[in-house]
Amino acid sequence: MSDPSDGDDPTVPPAGTGACHEPGDSPDDCPVCGDGYHSVTDHTGGLMVNLEPNERFDRVCFQPVGGGDEPKIRFFHH
Repeated sequence: MSDPSDGDDPTVPPAGTGACHEPGDSPDDCPVCGDGYHSVTDHTGGLMVNLEPNERFDRVCFQPVGGGDEPKIRFFHH
C-alpha cells in the first residue's frame, strides 16, 4: 500500500499532522465485519466522521486498538 499521507488521498490528513497513519500490521480482512476493505488508517488525534453518503466509500468500520500510552482508533474503509 502507498503512504496515505502522500497527498493522493483526500480522506487522509497531510503528512506531519500526526493524526493518522497506515498501520503496518493491518489484517487481510476487516475484523469488525469480516469483509475485505479498500484501505485502513489509524487515528490518534481528533477526528471527524462524515455520516453522509459519498462516492468514495460505501462504509467505514471502526475498531479501537490499544498499544502504548496513546489510544488509537482504526478505520477500515470499504
